[in-house]
Amino acid sequence: MTDRRIAALVASEGGAAAAARRRCTGEGGRLTALSRVSTVDNLMEHLHGFKSGLATLVVHGGRSLATKSGKKPSPFCTIYVEDPTTSPEKKKKNKAAKTRVALQEASPTWDEEFELEIPTTVTGIRVVVSSYNKLINNEKLGEIFLPAATFSSFKTGLLPLLPTEQSAYAVGSLSVSFNFMNAVARNCFYKVARSNFNALLTLIVSPDLHLAIGICDALSADDTTAVALVRLFNKQGQAPTFVSELLDRNVCSHVDKKPCVLFRGDSIATKVANQYFRLICYQYLQQTLRPHVEELLANVSGYEIDPERAPPTDDLKTNGEHLVEFVRALLKSIFEAVDSMPYNVRLVLSDLHSRLEKYGHPELCTTAVAAIFFLRFVCPAICFPEQYYLTSAGQVVEPEQRRILTLAVKIIQSLANAKTEESYREAIMAPLFPLIEPLQQPMEDFLHEITNLPGGGQPDTVHTNLTDEDYVKLMSVLVRNMADKLTSIEKSIGEHLVPLPQAEGTKVAEVFQQLQVILRKNLLL
Repeated sequence: MTDRRIAALVASEGGAAAAARRRCTGEGGRLTALSRVSTVDNLMEHLHGFKSGLATLVVHGGRSLATKSGKKPSPFCTIYVEDPTTSPEKKKKNKAAKTRVALQEASPTWDEEFELEIPTTVTGIRVVVSSYNKLINNEKLGEIFLPAATFSSFKTGLLPLLPTEQSAYAVGSLSVSFNFMNAVARNCFYKVARSNFNALLTLIVSPDLHLAIGICDALSADDTTAVALVRLFNKQGQAPTFVSELLDRNVCSHVDKKPCVLFRGDSIATKVANQYFRLICYQYLQQTLRPHVEELLANVSGYEIDPERAPPTDDLKTNGEHLVEFVRALLKSIFEAVDSMPYNVRLVLSDLHSRLEKYGHPELCTTAVAAIFFLRFVCPAICFPEQYYLTSAGQVVEPEQRRILTLAVKIIQSLANAKTEESYREAIMAPLFPLIEPLQQPMEDFLHEITNLPGGGQPDTVHTNLTDEDYVKLMSVLVRNMADKLTSIEKSIGEHLVPLPQAEGTKVAEVFQQLQVILRKNLLL
C-alpha cells in the first residue's frame, strides 16, 4: 500500500490571499513538500512565508571603556550574526552592522537600533567593541555574546565586555536592549490568528458543525486543514462528534452509488479520522504495534516472498510462514487489547456502525469499520512507523525494512477486506491464503467487538500536550488555508444550507459573514 495522505504540498500561491501574504511577509510564497504533519512545529515550518526570525538590537552605549595604553578610546561596535553554516570564504557575511565612531569617548552613547534577519541556523549575536585608529589597526576592547537560546528571554542589560578571539584584553561594559520575533510570529496569518483566536474558535468549532463542514468540503485536498481542525475540535471536546459527522457525510455520498469504494479513497473524512485516531492512540499503538515493529526492523531476513527479490538461498515457503507468523503475533496483540483501545475511537466506530444500519446497509458495517480502523489507521502506522512514534527518534526505516512492513500490511488488508482465495491478484500472495484463512474469523470477531460500546473505557493518550501558543499556530494554519479559498468555502456552505430550514440557514450565513469580516479586514483581501 502506498500512503498518499501525506501528500506533497507544492503549490505556487495566487489570488488575493497570495497578494496578502506578499504584503504581510515581504517574501514570495511557495509551499514546500510536507513529508510529515505529526507535530505542530513541523506543520508550521511549511506554512509561513518568512524563513527567518527578526531581531531588533539597540546599542545604547558603553561604560568605562579603555585602550591598553590607557588613552581615551574612539569606540564603535560591530555586530555579527553568528551562523556556523556560512562557508569560510563567506564569513564576512556574518557582519551585519556597525555603529558610528564615538571620538575620544570612554562612556559613549549611541542609542542606535538595528534590525537583523535571524535564520534558524544562527547560534547567537556577537557585538565587538573596537577603538578606531586612523594610522594602525583598530584595537579590540572586548565583546558581548547573546546566545540564540536567550533570544526570547533577554530584554535589556548592562553586560560586561569579554575578551575576543584576537585579544585577551577586555575592560568596561556595554548597554543593549533586545527584542526577538521568530519566523512564525512574523507571519501575517499568525498575527490574525493570535488577535482573533477566541472569535475564530467560536465560529469554526461550533456545535452545529455547519461552518466546519463547509471549510472541510472546500479544503478537502489539504492535509494540514485536517490536522488543525482535529486538534482544535479536540481542544473543545467535540472531536468525536466532528469525526462522526464527516464519516456520515462520506457514507451518504457513496452508500447508494458506489458502496464498494466506501472509505477506500482519500477524502477529508478519512484524513480527519486518521488524524484523530493517531492523536489520541499514542499509548495504544505503543502497546500493540511497537514491540512487533521493533522486532521486525531489527532483522528483516527471511520474510521476502517474491522470488525476484528474495536471496537465492532463501526458501520462499518458509519465508511466507515467517511473514504470516509475524502478522499473526501482531494481530493477536491488537485483538487482545480491545479494552485498551481509547473509548473515543470505539465511540466513532460504533456510531459509524449504527448509521449504516440506520440507512439500511448492515452488510457494509464490518467492511466500513475495517476500512477506517485498519486500512486508514493501523496499516499506515505499520508501514510508516516513524510517523506514528513507533521507532526511536531519528531512526531511519531502510527500503528493505519498509518492503517487509508493506508485505505484512498487504496481508492485514486482505483480512480486513475479507478476501477470498480467488480474489488474490498478486501471484506471490496467493500461496499464503491457507495460512491466512484461519485469521479471518478472529478478524471479524474483533471488528464486531470494537463496535459494541462499553459503559466506560480507556482515556485518550497523546504524545505531546499542546500549549495555548500551539493552538494559535494551528489556527494560523486554518487562516492561511481559508484566505486562499473564501469563495470556495462560501459556495460549499451555500450547497450545504440547501436542505436546512430557512431560519437555520440564515444563522449559518451570518456566522460565515463574521468569518469573512475577520479575514478580509485583517488580511486586506
